[in-house]
Amino acid sequence: MTYDLAIFAGHGTSNIDGKYDPGATAQGKKEADYTKEFVAQAVTKLELAGYRVLTSEQNFRDNDLRGHTITSNYAISVHVNAGGGTGSETFVPCAETDLTIDEKILSRFESLGMRNRGLKSRNSTATLQRVNGRRIAGSDYYGEIRTAWLQGVSLSILELFFIDSIQDVKTYEQNKGAFVAAFVEEIAREIKPSRIPQKPVSSQYRKDYRELGEFYITTGKPRFICDIPTLSSRDIGTVPHSEWIKYNRVVYNDGRIWVFLSDGRGWVSTGSYSQASGLKTDSFAKHR
Repeated sequence: MTYDLAIFAGHGTSNIDGKYDPGATAQGKKEADYTKEFVAQAVTKLELAGYRVLTSEQNFRDNDLRGHTITSNYAISVHVNAGGGTGSETFVPCAETDLTIDEKILSRFESLGMRNRGLKSRNSTATLQRVNGRRIAGSDYYGEIRTAWLQGVSLSILELFFIDSIQDVKTYEQNKGAFVAAFVEEIAREIKPSRIPQKPVSSQYRKDYRELGEFYITTGKPRFICDIPTLSSRDIGTVPHSEWIKYNRVVYNDGRIWVFLSDGRGWVSTGSYSQASGLKTDSFAKHR
């Protein structure tokens, strides 16, 4: 199958033999629990934003990239560190020169209070700090990176924090949602989705909820289908006024009520609401 990118949760359960690896453990916590939760939340946000994401646990053992096409050639494996240090760091392929996404993710994490240990590559002889735009010589030490590169995919290993650092764990757990959001937003800045988004990755809507329903346009003329639920959106189609249309999501944004069409074509504004009260002020559609 074809995907926009791949995001893997480090350790966990193998898809091949079912074996479980908890990863690093400390303070009664497991690396696999953290990575599974982080990746699940990130993938949900990206899929709602129109991305096709290949995801799994234990990619190192299973090589889940096998047989798939990643159009961005970008993958990231999320881990948690251990060993007495502090902060976040990312290991990137020795031959990769475009480190923009990984660099920005670490910068965002730093703004949330996590020490930035920088970008690194490890070859057969040393671990070296990396600079965006330059490659280094040698073969990658980490098999997960090396195997992905041979399949035409640049895979990075992100270490979120140190599980044996009391301060790191506290910093992360107090603001887990913000770390996930920062991760997703920086990916979305550099990689474009292949589908119409149900929800942009960075949005602060007055209301946002799932609802199954139908409506038809009452204004006597078609209404535009938009790519995102905002007044700055792009028109990508129209909805006729003479037939019932199904929707599965509702958003209040920019003074408008938006619904996402169940067939995935995009968003339609069905009415207005008061920015002050959040109450409906008029309607362009009749619901049933």
